[in-house]
Amino acid sequence: FAKNHSVGIYAEGYMASWLLDYQILQDTNLEKSYKDVHNELYQNYKLPYGFTENDVQAVIQKVTGKNYADWWKANILSPMKPNFEQMLSQAGLELVKGDKQKPWTGITAKRVESGMGINYVAKDSPAWQAGLTVGDVIIAINGLRLAGKDLEKRIKNFSVGENIELTYFRRDELQSSQLKLDAKPSKKLSIKALKKPSKQQKMFFKAWLGMEHPSK
Repeated sequence: FAKNHSVGIYAEGYMASWLLDYQILQDTNLEKSYKDVHNELYQNYKLPYGFTENDVQAVIQKVTGKNYADWWKANILSPMKPNFEQMLSQAGLELVKGDKQKPWTGITAKRVESGMGINYVAKDSPAWQAGLTVGDVIIAINGLRLAGKDLEKRIKNFSVGENIELTYFRRDELQSSQLKLDAKPSKKLSIKALKKPSKQQKMFFKAWLGMEHPSK
């Protein structure tokens, strides 16, 4: 992770738990889950006692009968790379992005005295690739000064895939960067149940969430 990107430990913990739950379900043919690991930890490491990473891995091996050292190295000790569409599909769900797309820079900014101050840059976004970072103050797009809070409004005037030039101050130094606008869904992402999931998908959904799949 670079300096213009951050991640919360709680959000990362949710993702790691989800990945682990899925892996345990797969490895045990849906007979065991992350809940079994929690139960073992609760029974054997009650307060005031604690547990280490090695203790957790030992419990996982006890529950599944498999060594998770490689999994732990790939997903806990290294940046995880979850495939959300594949994971949701396994449970008979789908990620809905919406049909319409709008141009996107990856920048979140707020109005400051001299322009639009960047307070977030999405990882791997066009702005990220162009080198913009938190603290930069955008003053113009394609040579035309920004007025008010019209950064998003101005971006909407361009097309996905179009190249634009941002002029900005980094501290007291005036700089400019070229970036290629990417596409972003015009609506928020949502998760929907497949209308005709397979028997295996329904079984996985129930083992994972403890309820029947919502399809009719």
